[in-house]
Amino acid sequence: MTSSDLSQRAALVLQQTVELYLTQGSAVSSSQVAKRVKGRGLSPASIRARLSELEELGLLEQPH
Repeated sequence: MTSSDLSQRAALVLQQTVELYLTQGSAVSSSQVAKRVKGRGLSPASIRARLSELEELGLLEQPH
């Protein structure tokens, strides 16, 4: 899978999630991503949906 296979929203959420994780070194919440993408038409609920999609694709892993 390439980044062109992802929707623009999913790619944006993935990029911001990775950047936050690299900056803070711990799990990233949907509210943290929402703050970074404010004004781009993504609600926390839609961010959670994109995070779930990314997890299903094996691009992210949710710690439990």
